[in-house]
This record gives sequence, C-alpha cells and structure tokens, in this order.
Amino acid sequence: MQKLQHLFWLLCKFVALLFGKNSVPTLTSMKFMPIGIRAKAIAGVEDAITLYGDKIVGVFSAWDGGALSAVSALDVAGLSDNVVVCGFDGTPTSMTYIREGKLQAELGQPLYELGKVGMETVNTVLTGGQVDEEQLLTCSIVTSDNVEDFIKSAGLADFIS
Repeated sequence: MQKLQHLFWLLCKFVALLFGKNSVPTLTSMKFMPIGIRAKAIAGVEDAITLYGDKIVGVFSAWDGGALSAVSALDVAGLSDNVVVCGFDGTPTSMTYIREGKLQAELGQPLYELGKVGMETVNTVLTGGQVDEEQLLTCSIVTSDNVEDFIKSAGLADFIS
C-alpha cells in the first residue's frame, strides 16, 4: 500500500505542476473507492470536500466515471475552478469535458487500438496461433492543448459531437 500511495502522490504532483501549481501539499489523505460505482465515487469526493474544502488541489481517478463524478461534486460545491481533475481512460465523454474545460487532464488509452489488438489476439488464439503473454499499448497525457489530436488518433471522432 505504501508504494501505491507514493505513486499516487507523484502523479498528483505531476498533474499539479503541469497546471501551474507551484507546490504540492503533503498527501494527508487518500481514499480508495471501487472502480465502476459512480454513486460511491461522488460520495467519496463529497466526503473529501466536507473534510478538506478549499484545501483540495487535485483529484485523480483511475477511471473516467470517477473523474466525471468528481467534476460534478466539485461543481456543486463551487470548487471546480480551483481543483485540477485528472481521469484515466479516454472516453468520449471525458474528451468532451476536456474540450469544455471541466476536466483538466486525462491519461488516455488508445481505445480503438485496444479493441483492435484485443480482437486480433482472440482471433490468433482461436485459430491456434501463439501470442505474447503481455501486449503493451501507450497511453497519452491529454489536455486542452492536444485533445483534438488524441480524439483523432484514438478513433473517437465518430463518437463525439
């Protein structure tokens, strides 16, 4: 758990520095919530707002549902202008939020390529072929500066209005 906390702190520091925060406070609290349950993500951010209020400088979520929930909770609390929110996935909704300035950063997975490689791998296995045990795809740091390029390269243009 200590390694995970350190990794989380480094990521928060990177995101904060990326968006002009000159210093990153010591990580005093961290809450892990189940991935995939938006109601729990919103409740977790609301709890953090109650505890820390305007001392919150950043929120990182390992899935877009959590990041988008954080944006909503921070907006309701009137804190969205002062908090950097970073998600992980690269879904069409998160790209729209970046375009609108609601989400500041995203670790974007190449979703189209992920699906393509997955299907090619399944086909290879089903037809008796051999595959590498591990196949790595590169994620991108997506901000308002490169969101349009990511949308194009990730094959998301048809899914975003």
